[in-house]
Amino acid sequence: MSAPTTPAPGSAPAEAHGGHEHPPDRVYVYIALILAALTGIEIALYYIEVGSAEIPALLILMVMKFVIVALFFMHLRFDSKVATRMFSIGVVLALAVYIGALSTFAFWS
Repeated sequence: MSAPTTPAPGSAPAEAHGGHEHPPDRVYVYIALILAALTGIEIALYYIEVGSAEIPALLILMVMKFVIVALFFMHLRFDSKVATRMFSIGVVLALAVYIGALSTFAFWS
């Protein structure tokens, strides 16, 4: 019989989190740095003149940041495939609505 393992300091047992282990804290620091870099790129795109590529680039960055936050901070990465599919459908529908709203300003103004 093996000795029971104790969770790392600052982490809870797997049973408390739906049966999955959380990544170490350094992973969340890396994710925060990635999100900060993507935000910096978004801000730079606002000030740099890139022409008609600005809106698609910002939309791509927006979706990338949303997916990263949902995967790690909302723990979607550890959920079932059904939840991931529902999330993906929701992202696609939200993006379609957003693009539709943006197109009304471009075509009917």
